[in-house]
Amino acid sequence: MGGQVFNQGGEPVTGIVIRVTGSLNGSAIDAFAVSGGSIKFGAGGYEIELARSAVASKNTLYMQLIDLGGAPRSPLLALETSADCSANLLVVNWREISLAFQHFIPIIRR
Repeated sequence: MGGQVFNQGGEPVTGIVIRVTGSLNGSAIDAFAVSGGSIKFGAGGYEIELARSAVASKNTLYMQLIDLGGAPRSPLLALETSADCSANLLVVNWREISLAFQHFIPIIRR
């Protein structure tokens, strides 16, 4: 999975932590990435490998943006993955909605 993080003006943001937790196919997941760490998805991009093969899941994985101190900067987002190899790339872009609190909301594309 991967995506980008943008500010209110639509500019890429680097240095935001993306965390995915939960379980997938019986294995615990606690994965992190930092926006700007993967140029595959563009500026402000991130990438997290959840599994080495396509696995279907629904509401067992959750994603959230956090700051370097661990404080949440987005709502908790339930993820759904697919066992279909042609549909197993999950792209979630985030956009900042509040400068004062640096909060973000997801913009999901499949």
